[in-house]
Order: sequence, then C-alpha cells, then structure tokens
Amino acid sequence: MMQRLSTSRLRSFRKCARLHHHQYVDGLKPVAEPEALALGSLVHAGLEQVWRGEPVTRHQPTAPWWAGVLADELVAGYVAHWPAPTGVLGVEVPFDVPLIDPDTFEASDSWRFVGRIDAIVGGWVIEHKTTTSDISPASNYWLKLQMDDQCSAYIIGAESVGVPVQGVIYDVVRTYGLRPLLATPEESRRYTKAGVLYAQQRDRDESPEEYRARVREMIASDPGAYYRRHEVPRTAEQVAGFLRDAWADAQRIDAVREYAPRNPDACHNGPPCAFWGFCSTGADPRESSQFITRSKP
Repeated sequence: MMQRLSTSRLRSFRKCARLHHHQYVDGLKPVAEPEALALGSLVHAGLEQVWRGEPVTRHQPTAPWWAGVLADELVAGYVAHWPAPTGVLGVEVPFDVPLIDPDTFEASDSWRFVGRIDAIVGGWVIEHKTTTSDISPASNYWLKLQMDDQCSAYIIGAESVGVPVQGVIYDVVRTYGLRPLLATPEESRRYTKAGVLYAQQRDRDESPEEYRARVREMIASDPGAYYRRHEVPRTAEQVAGFLRDAWADAQRIDAVREYAPRNPDACHNGPPCAFWGFCSTGADPRESSQFITRSKP
C-alpha cells in the first residue's frame, strides 16, 4: 500500500516512534483537541479567508470560549496591520509527488510526499504560523526556521504544481499573553483597609465582552508584537538535503512498523503527550474512549 509522508508526519516520527505509530499507523486522534491547536485552527481558517479575498467569518464563543474571541481579534488586527494580499496565485494548494531516492533518483514504490501550501504569491510560498514565542527580529524563533522542513517541502510542492519559488515567507501571528483574566482564588485574595481588592486581583472571571475589548486594545497598541513576516530563501543544496533526510526517515518508519520504540525524553518536552498515560502503564490507547480513529495516510 502506498504511504503518504508529510512534514507533520516526519516531525512526529522524529520526536518519538511510538507517538508516530499511534498517530499514523493506528490512526488515533484525541477526542478533546488541545486549546493551542483549536486556536491555531481558527486563526488559520480566518487567514485563509483573508488571502482568498473573502469576508472573514466571526466565531461564536464555544469551548474554549476565548479561542473564538481571540481568533476574531487576531485576524481583525492582521487585516488592519497588513496591506490586502495581491498577486495571489493560489490558496490552500495541495501537492502529492513521488518520494525520490536521492542516490538512484528513482521514485519510491511505497511512499509519496504530500502537503498543502497556505498560499503562493509571486516567487514565494506563504506559510501562516501561530506561536507563543517571541517574534522580535533578534529572537531565536527566526533562527529555528532556517532549518524548518516545511520550507524545503513547500518549494518542492510549489514546483510540482508548476510554480517555481525561491523560498518561504513565514507569516507569523503571536498569541502569547492574550488569555482571559480569571478570578483570584478566594484564599489568595487580599483587600485594602477600604475593602477593595489589591491591584492585579479579581473577584470574578473576565467576561467575553471585557476580554474582547482588552485584547483588541492590546493588539492595536503594539501590532508589531503580534504580527511579523520573515523571508527564508532556499538553495538547491538545502532542498536536496531535506529530500535525503526524508528518504532516510521513510526507511526508518518502515523498519519499526511492527514495533515502534518509545522515546521517554520526548514525553514532557513541549506540550504534554496525549499518549503518556498509556505508554507509562502499558495500557492500549486503541481501547480507550479518549481517542477516535481517523483515516490513515
């Protein structure tokens, strides 16, 4: 059966072979989507409408209620900060190409390389990203992108649909520090002699209306802290290096298909792994109601 390799799949396998197995071989997905992913999906959907030149859909407060409100304000701030896109050649452009052996230049008989490009304009791919990281020009965030696999992958994808490009423009939206304010726990509240709560303490959660107004003001007061773009060019040598890495990883995936080892160093490196409770106890996540089975690549 032909397998589909993407940058997301590569990232999963490189982090932990067992994580990759549960996600891409068992096809398991948590029933409850992590809040950060929910927010990222909403922002991405809004930016897609912006780049298509369509009216942007506003969201009703849902679980988590603040994600819809924040996505609305981030996309509105984006529209206010950047000029309207022009010369757009494609939005959400899919690609599906053979994975090539870097030594023989023959196509794999079991793997294809797939993905979806956020947008193509002029000689550049546009990649939307949301992050909580510092995105100031001197931050390490931009250094990390110099070796981001997506950059090389999208150049391959754009050329496969007949649009040669020179690199990727990372179109970044920062979400740090924009969560709702919550009531101070009663046992931690401190009052002045006049019976007023100390500054920075609250007797109730911030309402959706209050939250929307505060977020809007924060973004408008310093848009450069929340929106930034950065060009990352790619040479033919860099793209070739990515293809060699991808080919090698595809062979490693095949090698551990029957038994995928765990990587304990990855369990708590970043957001909590959804499979931690199962890997650490020997339980089978396929028998758990915490996951649903999605279509396998």
